[in-house]
Amino acid sequence: MPTDDFRRAALPLFSAGLVDAVEWSVDVRYAEGMPVWFSGLLDFYSQQGRLYAHGVHYSTLTAGTRPHHAEWLQVAADATQARTFQHFSEHYGFMVAGGFRRGAPMPLPNSPTVLRLGRERLAALKDATGLPVGLENLALAFSRRDALAHGAFLEALLEPSGGFVLLDLHNL
Repeated sequence: MPTDDFRRAALPLFSAGLVDAVEWSVDVRYAEGMPVWFSGLLDFYSQQGRLYAHGVHYSTLTAGTRPHHAEWLQVAADATQARTFQHFSEHYGFMVAGGFRRGAPMPLPNSPTVLRLGRERLAALKDATGLPVGLENLALAFSRRDALAHGAFLEALLEPSGGFVLLDLHNL
């Protein structure tokens, strides 16, 4: 969040050495560009080995191949060439369908087709970034049974890539 409000609120924490690591959503673009102070902050944490990459808009489980995915992977690859990250995480679910391209990631039924698609997308992300890849737990589910099945399905999705789950407490 490269805003002046964030800078003023967080600067005392950074100055006191109270921030151990920074996660940056590499695919979020800023209308005014990235301020110098924010770029310097990312560079510092990168050099210290305490910078983590996160994606928001890959839409890992969107059906079909779209130009959006290739463009997004290029953004991820460019970001990981510019700075050193420890890993790369992305949202579990889909955010793109037809003309729709916004909102919280939505769930999909646990099926062999969805499993294959997710594994392919994670492999592409790992190839593009050269980093360990993971998925953030999903906030939404079709039902209680679906919510309880997320853990096992995430494990099946991540197993071939040796991936990890990023636990977002807000999504719980």
